[in-house]
Amino acid sequence: MRDEIRLPAAVSTPQRPVPQLAELGSTEPQPLPGQPSATQRSQMDMAAELRQMRGLIEERFSSLAFMEKLQRQPVQARLTQKLLELGFSPALVRKLAESCPSDFRAGEPHEPADETAWAAHVLSRNLQTDEAAPALEDRGGVFALIGSTGVGKTTTTA
Repeated sequence: MRDEIRLPAAVSTPQRPVPQLAELGSTEPQPLPGQPSATQRSQMDMAAELRQMRGLIEERFSSLAFMEKLQRQPVQARLTQKLLELGFSPALVRKLAESCPSDFRAGEPHEPADETAWAAHVLSRNLQTDEAAPALEDRGGVFALIGSTGVGKTTTTA
């Protein structure tokens, strides 16, 4: 006796037309849902670039105005020059120069003699230290000196 195997009837699926190759090449790629199109991306990139350019222009004009102001204020100009030569950041130098008084009364008690003494006083007053803590080298341990070439790591160690 022969066993017969009956297969179920094929499931009927709706027929979709299969696109021809010519039709596939003619359509533009569509962005994935939730992603901006190429045009939107380029517009967003352009807007970001314009914001960056605006920031650079504002920074440049601000620097020019500051330099012009220094030409009229020799005390602040000297302070700016000294602090920049010492390696302070331009942002800190600018903040100090803008708040520096224009005249100093030499010989007055508790008053700085010049702009350099004034800046040293302001920096030391604003530098947060823990005077009560033991010195770093007294605590012991491992120390890592990090810095670019020529900043004094070896000299500091010696």
